[in-house]
Amino acid sequence: MGKLACVIPAAGWGSVCPVRSSPKVLETTGDELMIQRIIRIVLEAGIEDQLAVVVGNNGYGAQIRKALEPFECRGLRIVEQAGRYGAADAVRCALPELGDAADVLVTFGDMPLWRPDTLRRLAKAHLNDGDAAISMVTLRLRPGHSTERYGRIARDERGAILAAFEPSELAGRMLSGAATVNPSLYVFKRKWLAQNLSHIPPVDKGDGHPPELHLPKLLLIAHDQGAKILEVPLEDASEALGVNTSEELDEVRAVIRTREVAMTELRPLEWDDDMERILQFVRQWRAEYGVGIGSPMGPDQFLWADEGAGFLLFSALPRDPEFEGWCWQQVRADAFLRLQLLWRIEHNPQPVV
Repeated sequence: MGKLACVIPAAGWGSVCPVRSSPKVLETTGDELMIQRIIRIVLEAGIEDQLAVVVGNNGYGAQIRKALEPFECRGLRIVEQAGRYGAADAVRCALPELGDAADVLVTFGDMPLWRPDTLRRLAKAHLNDGDAAISMVTLRLRPGHSTERYGRIARDERGAILAAFEPSELAGRMLSGAATVNPSLYVFKRKWLAQNLSHIPPVDKGDGHPPELHLPKLLLIAHDQGAKILEVPLEDASEALGVNTSEELDEVRAVIRTREVAMTELRPLEWDDDMERILQFVRQWRAEYGVGIGSPMGPDQFLWADEGAGFLLFSALPRDPEFEGWCWQQVRADAFLRLQLLWRIEHNPQPVV
């Protein structure tokens, strides 16, 4: 990947278990700490040269520094934020540590479920576009889902992103038609970001702490300037889950367990003849319909195949009765699953729109 840096704000004072006096980013997620997991994801996405984690100047900061020691040999920078001033201020603190990178990805230390592919897709879209001041992931609003608490995206009359409003800011605003939320995964043009961080209006949360600077405020600033905001829709809502409570931590751990089971059952691709037959089906189907192909595996699951990055993506798609569409979980398939798909698409192929 090109000259793209990454900043991970992890200076929050939050803890899902105050009794233990430890920050939430040091909770275990699978076989690694939350902050270690997100760093690994960033590295696997190909962002290896300029990576900075922002920690607080409180006791939590020292604990996080200790947990990050294994990554210091990878060139990780650890930046200290002087106080509780918000994520935008944390990013401001990190900018001088990012070398000559022209663009900056920002992801949060308490959101450990992003897939490397999602980060790569967002970064690639931003870098290929070249004009966007901000590129961001958006997610369709799903009532009752954990991501419902995220900021609602307001749009102008052209459908372009205008701003994002937190649930606490919605009173009196006519956003009944807001159909998407902001999961807080961004890539910024670095020069534009540096010039506009100081324009963010501080938010007084009324909690006795200093006013904070919030990154979503940059959306309205960009819109008012006529700067381009590029939108990359996210299909799998589970990737956008974050952790603020013990219940949300349990939900994140459950997703990780599900992924680990799926990957444990899968093995490297081996049977080239069968792979070539499936690829032939996929290519023919795409040529005719322009979509992937798949077949039902049961009343609640669907198996999907498409060509990409040199391998097939197979998805078990659980039907969500509260959401119009499919929840996508992409995994690499082993030979058995490949043969199963081959049989199904030969006997009952269906387009996946």
